[in-house]
Amino acid sequence: MAEVQPVLLPRNVLPSKYILHLEPDLKTFNLDGDLSVEVTVNEPTSEISLHSRDIDFKSVKFVASSGDTFEATNISSNLGTNQLPWVTTFSFSKSDGDAVIPAGSGVLKILFRGELNDQMAGFYRSSYTSVEGEKRIMASTQFEALDARRCFPCWDEPDVKASFECSLTVADHLTAFSNMPETEVTQPTGNKKRISFAESPKMSTYLLAFCVGEFDFVQAYTKGRVAVRV
Repeated sequence: MAEVQPVLLPRNVLPSKYILHLEPDLKTFNLDGDLSVEVTVNEPTSEISLHSRDIDFKSVKFVASSGDTFEATNISSNLGTNQLPWVTTFSFSKSDGDAVIPAGSGVLKILFRGELNDQMAGFYRSSYTSVEGEKRIMASTQFEALDARRCFPCWDEPDVKASFECSLTVADHLTAFSNMPETEVTQPTGNKKRISFAESPKMSTYLLAFCVGEFDFVQAYTKGRVAVRV
């Protein structure tokens, strides 16, 4: 009998909250990301595995609750060639092979670059014609069932739930939406704005959503002061 290969990520490290900042560029189709994941380390380990697809990593480090910081010494990715597809493993090794990351809480910090693809999966781009007859680009997400990993590194399994605190930096003339209401809009540079959203309830990665483009809308408030845009 053939050996049954695991298809789920290890449970030695699990997320509780993603703090995710994305900067999609509708001209170059680059997607720059800054991710901090609050995690629980269930046992001392030298490796953290999660899902990613079509993502380049700029830096990866783990900050333990003690304040100790561990830089990833190796990043290896499985490109979907077997039963555990699109998994990236960060190694934090010592010369003696002992576990580096202690059990307890900590934060996994990742800087990365992805893309606004044209495959209608993950964070993808599409085009439309404006009323002036001009071609315009917008970006939106389709994460169900296993494509959040195309947008940002994550535990992309429905039963691994966490909350999400998200923000997007976009060109000043664009509008961005996510699951939760806006909490703040700032202007870090002259021609860009950063839109922050409230923290979500705990949910699966495939429920997270973003949309960026030149949108018009009307807005009103319910009796409970919930903003509704159409």
